[in-house]
Amino acid sequence: MSKTKSLAHDAIIKALDWSYDKAINGGVPGMDTAIELADSYLQKSGTLDEKVKSLILWQNTKSATIGFLTGLGGIIGGTVDVVATNTIGNIAYKLFIQEQNFKSNNDPEIIDMV
Repeated sequence: MSKTKSLAHDAIIKALDWSYDKAINGGVPGMDTAIELADSYLQKSGTLDEKVKSLILWQNTKSATIGFLTGLGGIIGGTVDVVATNTIGNIAYKLFIQEQNFKSNNDPEIIDMV
Protein backbone atom coordinates (compact mmCIF):
# COMPACT_ATOMS: atom_id res chain seq x y z
CA MET A 1 0.00 0.00 0.00
CA SER A 2 1.38 3.41 -0.90
CA LYS A 3 2.08 6.05 1.73
CA THR A 4 -0.89 8.21 0.63
CA LYS A 5 -3.30 5.29 0.78
CA SER A 6 -1.89 4.29 4.16
CA LEU A 7 -2.48 7.79 5.53
CA ALA A 8 -6.02 7.84 4.15
CA HIS A 9 -6.69 4.39 5.60
CA ASP A 10 -5.37 5.47 9.01
CA ALA A 11 -7.51 8.62 8.95
CA ILE A 12 -10.63 6.60 8.11
CA ILE A 13 -9.93 4.10 10.89
CA LYS A 14 -9.40 6.94 13.39
CA ALA A 15 -12.66 8.63 12.30
CA LEU A 16 -14.58 5.36 12.64
CA ASP A 17 -13.06 4.68 16.06
CA TRP A 18 -13.96 8.20 17.21
CA SER A 19 -17.54 7.82 15.91
CA TYR A 20 -17.97 4.44 17.56
CA ASP A 21 -16.65 5.76 20.86
CA LYS A 22 -19.02 8.75 20.77
CA ALA A 23 -21.99 6.53 19.91
CA ILE A 24 -21.33 4.13 22.77
CA ASN A 25 -19.93 6.44 25.46
CA GLY A 26 -21.49 9.77 24.52
CA GLY A 27 -19.72 13.06 24.30
CA VAL A 28 -21.63 14.72 21.48
CA PRO A 29 -23.93 17.45 22.85
CA GLY A 30 -27.61 16.83 22.16
CA MET A 31 -27.16 13.13 21.44
CA ASP A 32 -27.92 10.22 23.73
CA THR A 33 -25.54 7.31 24.04
CA ALA A 34 -26.65 3.98 22.57
CA ILE A 35 -27.45 2.74 26.07
CA GLU A 36 -29.54 5.82 26.91
CA LEU A 37 -31.41 5.50 23.62
CA ALA A 38 -32.14 1.82 24.24
CA ASP A 39 -33.29 2.58 27.80
CA SER A 40 -35.68 5.28 26.57
CA TYR A 41 -37.31 2.77 24.19
CA LEU A 42 -37.51 0.13 26.94
CA GLN A 43 -39.57 2.58 29.03
CA LYS A 44 -42.30 2.74 26.36
CA SER A 45 -45.35 0.49 26.42
CA GLY A 46 -45.55 -2.68 24.36
CA THR A 47 -43.71 -5.94 24.03
CA LEU A 48 -39.94 -6.09 23.75
CA ASP A 49 -40.31 -7.04 20.07
CA GLU A 50 -42.48 -3.94 19.41
CA LYS A 51 -39.98 -1.72 21.22
CA VAL A 52 -37.07 -3.07 19.17
CA LYS A 53 -39.02 -2.64 15.91
CA SER A 54 -39.93 0.91 16.91
CA LEU A 55 -36.30 1.79 17.64
CA ILE A 56 -35.09 0.31 14.35
CA LEU A 57 -37.88 1.97 12.35
CA TRP A 58 -37.20 5.40 13.87
CA GLN A 59 -33.42 5.15 13.35
CA ASN A 60 -33.90 4.02 9.74
CA THR A 61 -36.32 6.90 9.14
CA LYS A 62 -33.81 9.41 10.50
CA SER A 63 -31.01 7.92 8.39
CA ALA A 64 -33.14 7.99 5.24
CA THR A 65 -34.16 11.59 5.88
CA ILE A 66 -30.57 12.70 6.40
CA GLY A 67 -29.51 10.83 3.26
CA PHE A 68 -32.31 12.42 1.23
CA LEU A 69 -31.47 15.92 2.44
CA THR A 70 -27.79 15.38 1.74
CA GLY A 71 -28.61 14.15 -1.77
CA LEU A 72 -30.95 17.09 -2.32
CA GLY A 73 -28.14 19.48 -1.48
CA GLY A 74 -25.94 17.62 -3.95
CA ILE A 75 -28.55 17.90 -6.68
CA ILE A 76 -28.92 21.64 -6.11
CA GLY A 77 -25.15 22.14 -5.94
CA GLY A 78 -24.64 19.99 -9.03
CA THR A 79 -27.20 21.99 -10.99
CA VAL A 80 -25.54 25.26 -10.03
CA ASP A 81 -22.15 23.78 -10.92
CA VAL A 82 -23.33 22.63 -14.36
CA VAL A 83 -24.86 26.03 -15.12
CA ALA A 84 -21.75 27.87 -13.94
CA THR A 85 -19.45 25.55 -15.87
CA ASN A 86 -21.47 25.94 -19.06
CA THR A 87 -21.64 29.72 -18.65
CA ILE A 88 -17.91 30.03 -18.05
CA GLY A 89 -17.22 27.63 -20.92
CA ASN A 90 -19.45 29.63 -23.26
CA ILE A 91 -17.81 32.91 -22.28
CA ALA A 92 -14.32 31.45 -22.75
CA TYR A 93 -15.31 30.02 -26.14
CA LYS A 94 -16.78 33.34 -27.31
CA LEU A 95 -13.70 35.24 -26.16
CA PHE A 96 -11.49 32.77 -28.02
CA ILE A 97 -13.51 33.17 -31.23
CA GLN A 98 -13.49 36.96 -30.91
CA GLU A 99 -9.73 36.90 -30.38
CA GLN A 100 -9.27 34.74 -33.48
CA ASN A 101 -11.49 37.08 -35.50
CA PHE A 102 -9.54 40.09 -34.24
CA LYS A 103 -6.22 38.47 -35.14
CA SER A 104 -7.43 37.49 -38.58
CA ASN A 105 -8.89 40.96 -39.23
CA ASN A 106 -5.60 42.62 -38.33
CA ASP A 107 -3.39 40.17 -40.22
CA PRO A 108 -1.68 42.04 -43.12
CA GLU A 109 -1.83 38.95 -45.37
CA ILE A 110 -5.57 38.68 -44.92
CA ILE A 111 -6.04 42.43 -45.41
CA ASP A 112 -4.06 42.26 -48.69
CA MET A 113 -6.19 39.35 -49.89
CA VAL A 114 -9.36 41.40 -49.38
